[in-house]
Amino acid sequence: MKGRVLISPKKGIADPQGTAVEQALHALGFADVRAVRVGKVIDLELPEGDRVAALAAL
Repeated sequence: MKGRVLISPKKGIADPQGTAVEQALHALGFADVRAVRVGKVIDLELPEGDRVAALAAL
């Protein structure tokens, strides 16, 4: 079974990486891009078994 954990800054907390990416995208011509947030993704391999127990462990 696979699991995925998404980590991102809370809303209202400054995200300087997101601001830098947003500015870079605007410079590349993507003017419609708004509110970029940068986070992390963690992919997990979990043993096969009870899906409910696996979700509770995450």
